[in-house]
Amino acid sequence: MLSIKIPGLVRVRTRTWTSPVLTPPGIVTGAAYTSGDVVGLVGSFDLPYQSGILWEAEYNDHDDEGLAVDLLLYREDVGYLADNAAHSYTQASRDVAKQIGLPLKFTTFEDYTNSQKSVLEKVNKPFDLGKGRTMYFRMVARGALNIAAGQLPTFRLTFLLDG
Repeated sequence: MLSIKIPGLVRVRTRTWTSPVLTPPGIVTGAAYTSGDVVGLVGSFDLPYQSGILWEAEYNDHDDEGLAVDLLLYREDVGYLADNAAHSYTQASRDVAKQIGLPLKFTTFEDYTNSQKSVLEKVNKPFDLGKGRTMYFRMVARGALNIAAGQLPTFRLTFLLDG
């Protein structure tokens, strides 16, 4: 049997890391969010490494609405955009270079008694945060959300990390 090794051609990532539970800060409960509205403010979390691959993403809809949302990830802070502000890619065009790939689109849900979950598997989205280890995120409504007090949405992200 012939075995050929080509250095640097294949990179195997075996170190996984799951983010803490993430809730967009500044969500106004009882507000009528419409499709395209920013939900809350920009949030952030620190990773143990600067680069890797986003492997899986989950969105937990504790308000049991099952309405689509987008999660946008950034390698740098994208600054202030008020909660419930009409979000459009034109408005955030200065931040396009900071965005990591396209938005994560949570559209299909598993319905439970009082909540719903959407999971994106094998996302396979590479990222490099440059010199930092902080990733930023923003949630955008893709339906008419009306989030009840005590039922804030949460996200968890699983990464395959370099290092």
